[in-house]
Amino acid sequence: MSLEALATDLGIAYQQVQKYETGANRISASTLYEIARALRTPVTYFYAGLPSAGEHSVGFSAAARIDAVLATPGGRELVDAYLSMPRQLRQPFVALARGVANDDSLPETPQAIRLPTWR
Repeated sequence: MSLEALATDLGIAYQQVQKYETGANRISASTLYEIARALRTPVTYFYAGLPSAGEHSVGFSAAARIDAVLATPGGRELVDAYLSMPRQLRQPFVALARGVANDDSLPETPQAIRLPTWR
């Protein structure tokens, strides 16, 4: 893909893509995501060759986890729901999710879990 085509797909000027390419301007996480989408590649592609999570690279492990969540069925819906909920409910929601993740008494198959419906 040419720089012109990438710029058009991203809705930005060709010169801005050049600045990203040369390192003159920093790329935000959302722009990096859009670039990855335009190039049809996972965001983690841009982190290839960096040290592993145990070797002081917090950014890589965070990007890899975000990419993994978005790639799972329902991942995007989960993120959208989290971002749309009131801020005061986010921390209790995270605590609930952690509790469910650590609950050994839950059945192995998701079909066996009966959740209440709220409306």
